[in-house]
Amino acid sequence: MSMLVPNLEELVPEAHLYREFLRLVNFEQLCNPLRARYSDLGRAGYPVATGFKCLLVQFMEDLSDRQMELRLKDSL
Repeated sequence: MSMLVPNLEELVPEAHLYREFLRLVNFEQLCNPLRARYSDLGRAGYPVATGFKCLLVQFMEDLSDRQMELRLKDSL
C-alpha cells in the first residue's frame, strides 16, 4: 500500500458488510424504475444508484441528513 495514494481495495476488508451488499444486490437493475423520475432540467444530478446507496447507508447507520453529508465528505 502506498503512503501517498491509498488503495481502497486494501483499506476495506473483503468481508465488509457494504461489499456484501454490492455482491448480492444489482443496484443498477433495482434503480431502473427510479430513473424515470429524474428531470432533464437543470444541472445533471448524481446517478440514481449512487443516491439509493447513500439512502441505504443512511438508514442502516441511523444517520441524520447532516451526519450523512459529513460521512460522505470524510469517509471512503
